[in-house]
Amino acid sequence: MKIRQLNQNSTFGKIYLHSMPGRIEYLDEFEKEVKKLNLSKIICLTNKSEIEEKSPKYLPSIDDGQLSGIPIVYNPVPDYGIPTEGKYIAEYESTLIESYNTLKTGNILIHCAGGYGRTGTFAIMLLKTFGFSFEEALKITNEAGSNPETPEQIEFCRNYKS
Repeated sequence: MKIRQLNQNSTFGKIYLHSMPGRIEYLDEFEKEVKKLNLSKIICLTNKSEIEEKSPKYLPSIDDGQLSGIPIVYNPVPDYGIPTEGKYIAEYESTLIESYNTLKTGNILIHCAGGYGRTGTFAIMLLKTFGFSFEEALKITNEAGSNPETPEQIEFCRNYKS
């Protein structure tokens, strides 16, 4: 899977989507590609057990909190799921706000394991934070190849108030 950019046609930074680094391609190949993107942050939505299983060479970067000098914001969400408990919802919203603030001056990359459901869900929520409607955000995210995969993820996005 290639790194994909959202076409949000706005003045803020670029939002990139991808699968888990090192899962599809070699981790060093991924690192070379992201260095070209001038990323300010990587948003990781995958839990450590998934990373350990699907891209074990990426796990030390999660533990270090950075990959090639790019800070990683670790905010795991269950596969095909959404944050459901108060603490996890608050952390998710905090990551959305942090991403929003980062995009005022920089670029981010969002990933889960496959780069589809959790990645698409977060991207829609982030676009809504910037003022896009659910329908606009869904269209932009779909065009980039990601989208919520479950009815629960769709409703989470639709009902989110930024």
